[in-house]
Amino acid sequence: EALSNEDQRISDLLHYIENNNINAAQSCHLIKEIKRVREKRRKVKKDMEIAKVYKDNINKLINAENRKMLLSKIHKTCKQLESEYQNRVYTSKDFVEILGDENDLRTV
Repeated sequence: EALSNEDQRISDLLHYIENNNINAAQSCHLIKEIKRVREKRRKVKKDMEIAKVYKDNINKLINAENRKMLLSKIHKTCKQLESEYQNRVYTSKDFVEILGDENDLRTV
């Protein structure tokens, strides 16, 4: 439910951008809001994935030897979730063209 709520927030923001004329200052505020919602969404997804690993392995907690294995799986899942996003379509060059000055790009 929390993930769906954040997805709907993002959809609302994108539709507002699509359907309204906005100036540079408004664009900046909208981008900051999209970033805030995306960060909250990422946390929800991370929590969901960790809960899934726990749920899938909860029956193994009965045996003490398996507890270390479960902790290892949870740590591995956390590490995977913290990996940096890799663009699927846009390249660094595309972002330079979209955003303008190449020196303004910190991370792409």
